[in-house]
Amino acid sequence: MRSHAERGNDQTRGRAILASGTACRAPCMLTVVPVTCVIGIDIAKHTFDIAKPLERDKYRTKAKLANSPEGFKQFDQWLEKHAEPHCWVLMEATSVYHEALATHLHQQGYQVCVINPARIAKYAQSELRRVKTDKTDAKLIARYA
Repeated sequence: MRSHAERGNDQTRGRAILASGTACRAPCMLTVVPVTCVIGIDIAKHTFDIAKPLERDKYRTKAKLANSPEGFKQFDQWLEKHAEPHCWVLMEATSVYHEALATHLHQQGYQVCVINPARIAKYAQSELRRVKTDKTDAKLIARYA
């Protein structure tokens, strides 16, 4: 097994280190897929708010859906009307409150991304944002994407 310093040298030359500790000789290529549809969700214990970015800094929003199977059905109807099937859905990891909705959306075929709340908080700071409501948080999560 090679030392950490030796592995670092390979990384500086643009080579990836494989799990075995050996350097990949071929240049590493990443496939970038453009995200054309994003939905941000601010989730709480009993409700969640959603936001989908539109053109010119506008958003389509829906507020205070129940964080329950009934609310998930309303969200499914909203998604059918306003979102493409390949949309990315982003939400913060909020205790265990996000898990049922994330599972539901994944089973519906959406790409679900659960984000560390600290990342969203730092992103909000970078925008010098002062307003803190569930609706604006959903918009912020959508912009973060």
